[in-house]
Amino acid sequence: MDLTKEAAADAIDVLCSFKNYTAKDMERLVFQAAVPKYVVMEMKPASGSVIPAGGDATVTQLVRVTNTVPTKPLMMRLKIRYVVGGRQIEEQGQVSSFPAL
Repeated sequence: MDLTKEAAADAIDVLCSFKNYTAKDMERLVFQAAVPKYVVMEMKPASGSVIPAGGDATVTQLVRVTNTVPTKPLMMRLKIRYVVGGRQIEEQGQVSSFPAL
């Protein structure tokens, strides 16, 4: 997963891009994000729920965040679930600091 951010007025657009370099499709992709209460978040639907094998295709999902307390850092907890080869996988992580625009 790659995260890219762009400023849009008072909000930040975070584009999440998912690629699959394995030999099997990743199916039933679900991406979840959580932010602190002082951050307003809007998640757009993902462009698909299957990431084809081989790395030729990308599934994207846009997350728009607005930090209502600019003196506090923007943080996100991330969870990704998918099925590959009949096995359900769940991965979690946290982005504790975003680079300045």
